[in-house]
Amino acid sequence: MGRITLQSGIMANGKPFRAIPITYLWNKRGKGKRICGCICNKRYCREKERKGVCCSWDQIFLIPKQILPIGKTMFTDGINSGFQNICGIIHLSNTIPIFKQEEKYMLHIASNPSLKGLSVLSPKIVYSTHTGKDITLDLLMPQIPEDACEKRYPLIVFIQGSAWHFPDTNYEIPQLARFADDGFVVASVTHRNIEEGHPAPAFLQDVKTAIRFLRANAEQYHIDPDKVLAFGTSSGGNTSLLLGLTGDMPEFKTDEYPEFSDSVCAVIDCFGPTDLTAFLESPQPEVRSEAAALFTLFCGGTLDKELLKKMSPINYVQEGKSYVPFMIAHGSADPTVSFSQSEQLVKRLEECGAQVSFICVDGAVHEGNFWSRELWDIFRGFMKTQAGL
Repeated sequence: MGRITLQSGIMANGKPFRAIPITYLWNKRGKGKRICGCICNKRYCREKERKGVCCSWDQIFLIPKQILPIGKTMFTDGINSGFQNICGIIHLSNTIPIFKQEEKYMLHIASNPSLKGLSVLSPKIVYSTHTGKDITLDLLMPQIPEDACEKRYPLIVFIQGSAWHFPDTNYEIPQLARFADDGFVVASVTHRNIEEGHPAPAFLQDVKTAIRFLRANAEQYHIDPDKVLAFGTSSGGNTSLLLGLTGDMPEFKTDEYPEFSDSVCAVIDCFGPTDLTAFLESPQPEVRSEAAALFTLFCGGTLDKELLKKMSPINYVQEGKSYVPFMIAHGSADPTVSFSQSEQLVKRLEECGAQVSFICVDGAVHEGNFWSRELWDIFRGFMKTQAGL
């Protein structure tokens, strides 16, 4: 009776496998003999002197037709039928052996004392109370070793699109966590809701307050206050553009943390409205109707075109000014915010000498198929370049 015990391991190319290392098979006289697993010209190769190695192969394992659970023993019924369940062999002569005859090896990997690639989420941090209601942000941070408590990281302020209502800060957390893995602190910021009686520019004032709050608490949150970047989608894209174009303007500043700056050093905008008045001039009646209803709320109950112009980023782009770098991305099939909105802003920025990168996502709508791993990697590369990482 022979006995073969199943083991598992990892091949040199990183792929896991399960194998049966041949141990001893008992011959009919009851004497144990070691054999190798090579099926060569001889019926069975039994070179005792070679201790299980034949045909100049360094290590050989046999694979059963039916994979057994790890540790399960398969009993054969003698030498002549001992290989009847075997369907093939693996030759590992040019790899690092995982198993040797009658011996197991384990995989060793290095520890991660710097905690690189790890992050932690701190939700619902209150950054403003001046309205009598708590306004919060969620903070993603790299995990910090105890011996690196003084380390500072660049900050990304993210504003999720919400049609200037209440942003869902959870929506992009899985993707934003990759920025934290890269060495950024990421703040996903909420703001007051236009549907609750908080017209423009309340949303912009709130996000600027959040930036000042984070600068005021830079030591606690391990933030480098000189490297603050803005990133937003849809109405949040509109907000991020305004952050990049209206840094430290007094009219958008509240009395919270007034001694700190609310400026940013780079901007990513995804399909954000750049000219709000253009919606009211659309050739499509349904677009004009929906825009009028939304912007009536936006303006506090009365459609105010001057306020809409004030909240349109394109109107802040003028010659003779200096600009932070911009990356603007828009889907070519966006039915909500016309692709032309980003086109016009990019053209104006370029005319005024700004550094701007423009990405057209072919066939993409508003959210949904706009997003891809490729696009997120482009955004990560842009942010890391601007932050000097």
